Amino acid sequence: MNKVCYVDKRVSVIMPVYNDTKYIREAIRSVSCQTYQFWELIVVDDGSQQDIKMVLTPLLQDHRIHLIRLERNRGVANARNAGIQQATGRYVAFLDSDDVWHPEKLEKQLSLMEKRESAFSYTAIEMIDEKGEIKKEKRPVRKECTYNFLLKNTMIATSSVVVDRAFFGDFRMSDRRGGQDYATWLMLLRSGCLACGIDE
Repeated sequence: MNKVCYVDKRVSVIMPVYNDTKYIREAIRSVSCQTYQFWELIVVDDGSQQDIKMVLTPLLQDHRIHLIRLERNRGVANARNAGIQQATGRYVAFLDSDDVWHPEKLEKQLSLMEKRESAFSYTAIEMIDEKGEIKKEKRPVRKECTYNFLLKNTMIATSSVVVDRAFFGDFRMSDRRGGQDYATWLMLLRSGCLACGIDE
């Protein structure tokens, strides 16, 4: 992988969206409410038929939030890659437009990555309904994950991941319609990196 120029300590959050804007404002607010505030959010409109910019106008007043519009829909992997290409942060995190983060997510993950000297981190998740009520309790995750373990277990959720580009360089997501996130984690961990997890 090629080297990449980045702003140290900044987290670039990549959020693809296609038409469905029902939860995106709440997703964006969960980034704005992070205790770790040195971030940028890149929302990638994957050729939506809806006017995503109009929906997000009040939120775009925050200079850290950027909107990219792709002319035609080419799938979530391509949208995430368009966001990664524009990212200026050392760290890249992913958040789907119908997911939300707890306020201390980024702070805890970056602290763990520094402590463990790891370039890849992830967390547990909970499943909620449209009212924010928990439908499936936390699915436990291991505190460590290797390439060989991940081959047999798909426990890493996309919206939980933070990746350090100082280690991985200018990576891209696998360009496929299904399972592109899982394929990407395998590609990154194939380097021998030990991923660290937070069981929260």
